[in-house]
Parts: sequence; structure tokens; C-alpha cells
Amino acid sequence: MINIKKSIDTLRDEGLSKNSIIKLFFEKHTHFLLFKKLDSTPNIIHALIDIDFRFIKKNNYRKNKKYVKEISSMMFENFEKINLKFHNNSECLIAIFNKSLVGYIWINFNNYKTKGIKNLIRMGPKGVYIGPAYITPKFRGKKIYEALLSRSFKYVYDLGYTQVYGAVSHNNIPSIKGCLKQKYEPIEIHYRIRIGPFVIYPKSKKEDLEYYSKIYYQLRDSFIRKNSYFKK
Repeated sequence: MINIKKSIDTLRDEGLSKNSIIKLFFEKHTHFLLFKKLDSTPNIIHALIDIDFRFIKKNNYRKNKKYVKEISSMMFENFEKINLKFHNNSECLIAIFNKSLVGYIWINFNNYKTKGIKNLIRMGPKGVYIGPAYITPKFRGKKIYEALLSRSFKYVYDLGYTQVYGAVSHNNIPSIKGCLKQKYEPIEIHYRIRIGPFVIYPKSKKEDLEYYSKIYYQLRDSFIRKNSYFKK
């Protein structure tokens, strides 16, 4: 039986040196590729505060230049690169509180490339990739992420998409919490190692996915029992 607290501590720290100087030269990350089947109309989850949700798309991103600039800052990407995403069949659902951007989530309708996975994620005609997402620190814990995600599910389902893909670094415990709540299933495990300016992607083995999936599912079961280390 895997110890839940020990497992989360292992996932949180695995491959990441606590020495910030060393981290400049070496980092190791492990990522789950996740999948969720939309079998019926998704339920909308409401945030704990009054949030205005707005889609930014190819046809209106210029009118939302203020928010697009804030997204680019939060993502550490230049403004032009974010604009290109809208032309590459991606849309962004944003959360606004008192006219201030407090969170966002991306919906990508084309095959998608994410940092932690070497190859394109090929999704097929009924698939979309949802992510990345971000909530400003001050507004975390108010169900804004869940509200964004549930609205994204409903939006793509109404458009005819029934297969949702995502990815999460398995030492990112807050994101894993959200994935567990939304019943994502791990389908692949990927490794990414950076040594100075060089990046390699070691091939994972079947037993690696089995091992980490076992931890993932035990975390899920522990979460459901409401008797878990997630409370910390």
C-alpha cells in the first residue's frame, strides 16, 4: 500500500533540486498526459465570487488587447506569440473580477505541443486539448479554475467535441487536485530533462505508467474519502 503523504512528497520533490543554483543547470520533470471522455452535457461549476467569463477568439482578440497583454505577461510569452495562438485555432476563456483579469484557460482545437511532452499531441476530429490554465494567487481557492474548466467542457461539448486531453506535471499538486476533481485519467507518462541549454526526453516504460497511475488513483481515492493530505 502506498503511503499517501509520502507519495505526494515524493512527487512534489522528484527530480527538482532545492538548490536554486543547481536548478539553473539541471531540471527533471515528469508529466502525465491526461484524457477525459465527455459522455453527456457537462455540469457548470460556479465560482465562490461573482466572476465575469469571456471568450477571446481570433475575431475579437484585438478588442481585448488589454487582457491579451496580461495573459502574455502571466505566461511569460511575448505579445505577438500569444496573438499567433488565436490564428492557430486556439481560444482563451478568461475570468474577470471587478474588470481585472484573475484567471484564464486555453482551448486548443489543433494538434498541440506542450513543453513537457516531446511530440505533438494528436487528438483526432473529436478531440481538443484544454490548457494551460492559470489563476492569480490572490484568487485561488475560490473555485475559479473549476468554473473555467467546466465552462470549457460545456463549450466544446456543444460544438461536438467529446474527447478532452490535458497534461500535468506530477509534482504540481494543486493542478493534480483539479484534474482529480474533473475525473481526468492518465494515459501516458513523459520525462523531460534539461541539462544547461540541452533538453532530452527519455523514453518511458509501460511499468512507469503503471507505477505512477497507481499513485494517481490512490490520491484520487484518498481525495474522495475526504481524509487526505490534500487538505494541507
